[in-house]
Amino acid sequence: MGPGTQRLLSHSSAGLTPAIDQTATAQVLAAIDETIPAASRDAIAELLAARNGFFAFESALQVFPALASEPCDLAAWNSPGLWRDTYGSLADGLIFFAQDVFGNQFCVTTEGFGSFNAETGEVEILGSSLEQWCDGILGDYEYLTGHPLCHAWQAQHGQLAADARLTPIRPFVLGGTYSLDNLRVQNGAAYLRQTGRLATMLRDLPDGTQIRWPPPPQ
Repeated sequence: MGPGTQRLLSHSSAGLTPAIDQTATAQVLAAIDETIPAASRDAIAELLAARNGFFAFESALQVFPALASEPCDLAAWNSPGLWRDTYGSLADGLIFFAQDVFGNQFCVTTEGFGSFNAETGEVEILGSSLEQWCDGILGDYEYLTGHPLCHAWQAQHGQLAADARLTPIRPFVLGGTYSLDNLRVQNGAAYLRQTGRLATMLRDLPDGTQIRWPPPPQ
């Protein structure tokens, strides 16, 4: 485990669930998507063997445990029926292992470790390795995790529940502001089921197209 990964753990909570064997974690990840390079899967497995799921930066960053009943573990979080099927092909070839306070996902792909915009389904690679991803998070955690708004909201309302995220009332991609009055607490998976519909709607539309959101009931 590299120094960047160790530094991230030093900023993190205790493990969310009991420790798990690294080999068992690697098997969980391979079952989700075996096309992801083994080295990338093994790096996540090593991280979770050291701390099986955790929060960091006052719950702004959530890393999912490998195996757990509560909160949601990697296998359940990546299962098609929970939320990722609403993104269609936008979620193909990705393992989602963490998220920011707004429900944007952190993922591993065949190209490296990146962020997955919940509202558009766009992936931005942050590094070729987990170590580079950890360095990137530590170097710009306020932007990449949403920590300032997470801190401000919890100062007023108390700690977020383990399954909750701060989600925009008006989607950011549709002009919603990054402000407390545009945020609400919502179950993370429920939010992603909604934004998956938005992402697939936006995917093939030219920039500037007017849409109705939420769409009318069918």
